[in-house]
Amino acid sequence: MKQILQYLVPLLLLLLCFKTYARQDDHRYLSSHIYEEGGVGFTGDYHLPLEIVFQKDGKAIIGGQFSAYNGHPVTALIRLNQDGSLDNSFNSKVRFELSVQGEPAVSEIVQQPDGKLIVSGIFDSYKGWPAKSIIRLNPDGSRDHSFDAGTGFDGNIRALALQPDGKLLVAGSFTTFRGNPVSEIVRLNP
Repeated sequence: MKQILQYLVPLLLLLLCFKTYARQDDHRYLSSHIYEEGGVGFTGDYHLPLEIVFQKDGKAIIGGQFSAYNGHPVTALIRLNQDGSLDNSFNSKVRFELSVQGEPAVSEIVQQPDGKLIVSGIFDSYKGWPAKSIIRLNPDGSRDHSFDAGTGFDGNIRALALQPDGKLLVAGSFTTFRGNPVSEIVRLNP
């Protein structure tokens, strides 16, 4: 196990560095389109976009800690059209909730080849369904019921990496997954 972690931890750190570099271009693209419809952008207690994933059709999935976009109420995850306008066909289905005071947040998004999204962050439920820190959504923003993380993680997820075989590497500051002891990194089956 130590040999695997010896190689896996540097690989995850490299992935985090690459994501940070790649996000710079994503943010420049997004900021050039976000205000074109004359809106005010993201609002809320924190109003931070934290993660951006571009889909094949050019639409952008944005996760963060916000409660509105250009005056439209949204919570932590939205999809924007290429012109920066809100894609209501996706957003009408998204609602993250947090049981403690504060706004829920989406900090990591991984898009699978089939268009489904694995989303992690600070949240306890999704549209009333338990979802502690991680969930998989269908391409339209609805919950994928075939992905069941149970009681989820007891801490924050810092990185997600999808393997070619469909398994998911999850790293962060957590010590349990589904009530079982783990050591800051786990691999989940599809």
